[in-house]
Amino acid sequence: AGYSGTITSMVGAPYYVQHSPPGCTAVQCPQFASGKDIVAGCTCDAGYSGTIVGVVGPPYYKAPACQAVSCPLNAAGKNIPAGCTCNAGYSGTIISMVGAPYYVQQKPAGCQAVDCPANAAGQSLPEGCTCNAGYSGTITSMVGAPYYVQHSPPGCTAVQCPQFASGKDIVAGCTCDAGYSGTIVGVVGPPYYKAPACQAVSCPLNAAGKNIPAGCTCNAGYSGTIISMVGAPYYVQ
Repeated sequence: AGYSGTITSMVGAPYYVQHSPPGCTAVQCPQFASGKDIVAGCTCDAGYSGTIVGVVGPPYYKAPACQAVSCPLNAAGKNIPAGCTCNAGYSGTIISMVGAPYYVQQKPAGCQAVDCPANAAGQSLPEGCTCNAGYSGTITSMVGAPYYVQHSPPGCTAVQCPQFASGKDIVAGCTCDAGYSGTIVGVVGPPYYKAPACQAVSCPLNAAGKNIPAGCTCNAGYSGTIISMVGAPYYVQ
């Protein structure tokens, strides 16, 4: 087993015909395998699985011999030797190697799910990420770094303060404008804050008008000026 050749007897030493090559010669390792020859032993190349066992007669080994290994979990491609790419939302590099599991077990091994980006919550990008309270955006996983689509603006961005409120943004904190009462609390999803937020305060006692921001006038027989301010009681005492 593992040798090829034809033995034809003849008269006189060496008593068989000297073909080229003469007698029985060890067969070379098959495609996608390395080694001296089948008899000495062959090993499947990196990214290929199988065992080379010599047999009598062509092809002189048990077929199929070395088969290309499919891409591992969370990776796409024809097979490991042809090349594999981590799926959207996964990071890693698939490098073929000789022997099981047929690709290098780096740390982390294979394709690993990428964590949700800053200001987002969820198990991982493939599982799905949601922007934190007070942030807006859509996290869509993609192949390759940064592993999610860079929308404009990218990732999760802090939402601006709502109408009748002032501040950097909802996350940093917003304060209702003068003459308005309420508290701005960020929530997940539109409008990204608990509604209603800032409500116009009614005119105080002995005054008439739509509300403090619109303007209030003291009733007949009363004197004074209603000037709106930030925070209770929402007008200057």
